[in-house]
Amino acid sequence: MDPASGAEPKPYATDRYTKEDDGLAQDWYGHVWLNPPYGRDFNEDFAEKTLEESRRDEVKSITALVPGSVETNWFQENYGKADALTFIDGRVKFVGEKDMSPSFPSVIATYGLENLNGDYFDALDELGLVYPRTESFLRRMLDAGRSPAAALDTYFTEFRGHTFAEWARVRDVSTPAVYQNVKEITTKGDKAAKGGQ
Repeated sequence: MDPASGAEPKPYATDRYTKEDDGLAQDWYGHVWLNPPYGRDFNEDFAEKTLEESRRDEVKSITALVPGSVETNWFQENYGKADALTFIDGRVKFVGEKDMSPSFPSVIATYGLENLNGDYFDALDELGLVYPRTESFLRRMLDAGRSPAAALDTYFTEFRGHTFAEWARVRDVSTPAVYQNVKEITTKGDKAAKGGQ
């Protein structure tokens, strides 16, 4: 579903809210695509609504294309809590009457990684640099049946260029202790996210 539809020449989703429906006042559901209107009058409201809706059981995932205003409080306090942020290479070209690009960078904030498949990540990788929150990524790996050791190695190899064991050896960290605590850490993170803490 698309809760901010109407500016695009052709709708991206079957279920959608237009300006007249006021997506900020509606409940969202399913897999959500969001490209909210940009500007001081909208940025903070849509950022807060996105985080709020991401915590509802009716919402499986949210993919939000938003201004990359990472220095602002509204970005950090809301999109900064996404499961992953993708920093898009170059400028996005918006299709419409003017076919123009914004003067600022764009970011894709993703919530609900556990409900998305590997093809989703492959598509994000083609757009730019993908930075998942560590606990969200590890929780997804564990839910897929990976061991704590394999989950950590996958995270470190994909996003840091070396294995977890190599990182731990350089920093003199006890790997068995970390492996033992991974499930506990990810479980606490999951409960905090759902509880809004």
